[in-house]
Amino acid sequence: MSSRNRLLLFGLCAIGLGGCSFVYIAPMHQGNYLSPAMRHEIKVGMTQSQVTYLLGPPALKNPFSSRRWVYIYYRKAGHFSSARIHHLRTLFHRGKVVRIRRWGGLPPVKPPAH
Repeated sequence: MSSRNRLLLFGLCAIGLGGCSFVYIAPMHQGNYLSPAMRHEIKVGMTQSQVTYLLGPPALKNPFSSRRWVYIYYRKAGHFSSARIHHLRTLFHRGKVVRIRRWGGLPPVKPPAH
């Protein structure tokens, strides 16, 4: 193969690979991190201060009543992965947890098509 052909082949490869989009997208985390252990550590009968110590302040709190706290954690690992959403909702009565609802990994949110 002549040097002219090699140069042409190299140029075509460079142009072909230059159009590829191998852009790194950092993982995205939003809300309160809720590991499986943390989500199952919350028990009925715990006080509001104990829940705050374990999970931090809630993402959503009713401004008219301090009875219902909602924790939300959103995680998207990368460009081609699906997003996962975890919810934990606590209901308090007289300052103690009376009900807990957990959603561990709601159905994935599909990434947008390119």
